[in-house]
Amino acid sequence: LPGVAPAVRLETAAGLIRLAEVQGVPNRPNIGEVDQARRNLARAEAMLADLARAQPADLAVLRELAWARLYQADLAVWQDQRASEGARLLAGVEPLAARIRSDDPQWRALERFRRAVRMDVLGWMERYGEEIAVAEDSLAWLARHPPAERVTPAFAIARADALTSRAEGLFYTGRAQASLADAE
Repeated sequence: LPGVAPAVRLETAAGLIRLAEVQGVPNRPNIGEVDQARRNLARAEAMLADLARAQPADLAVLRELAWARLYQADLAVWQDQRASEGARLLAGVEPLAARIRSDDPQWRALERFRRAVRMDVLGWMERYGEEIAVAEDSLAWLARHPPAERVTPAFAIARADALTSRAEGLFYTGRAQASLADAE
């Protein structure tokens, strides 16, 4: 979109990401149009990468770019069952996530999902020790969330993801009994 204001390009890219969520991002309510979701995520990522090069300090641009890449990683893991591709895509999110403020609720939402995708990638790659470590780190990080956020559905899902990943890792490393500790 040459000649279009950066704010309009950002809103367009954010809209493509939201559309992709509805079209076919796994683990979200969607209509099963996975190929359309991929195309829209790729379009959004290209637009946002250009914006990020032009405006490297714009946190909104970095956050949306991270979402576009995270959703592509999630598709690679859950739709394509290609954990190595998910890991590659996730690696493109790590430097973005490190640059976004941690006191921002929108950042925490992104970070919760980044951690969930990372645990999924590690589980699919059968790297259970690392999956356990990320799950335990995630549980500790979640415990530090503001009290008002700890009662939200998104928080409950993130905590359940971390507990499930920890249990999976424990089970597959021969600690079946320990994997049941949080089941009560």
